[in-house]
Amino acid sequence: MAQKALFKSQKKQKAKAPPANRHGKVVKHKGGRAEAIPRSAKEKLAHLEQQGITKVINEKNEQAAAGRVGFSGRPLKTVKAAAQPPPPSKKKK
Repeated sequence: MAQKALFKSQKKQKAKAPPANRHGKVVKHKGGRAEAIPRSAKEKLAHLEQQGITKVINEKNEQAAAGRVGFSGRPLKTVKAAAQPPPPSKKKK
């Protein structure tokens, strides 16, 4: 049976109105989940340990990918970003 007949007699639902306090502002979408460091010492240690594990796994995966590409003929180097020096202070003497 066609589904159109079921909805034919019903009213079309209106779209949700934007909040009154937005006044034409564009909605900002976050790219990913914000990482919040836990406050308690026990959870903070677990968080830092998990970060370390993640870094090791990522490095291993990058090395494996570089090895596979190097095996096929071209060398691929993994580049680490250099630590940026702090900006010079603008104190006037």
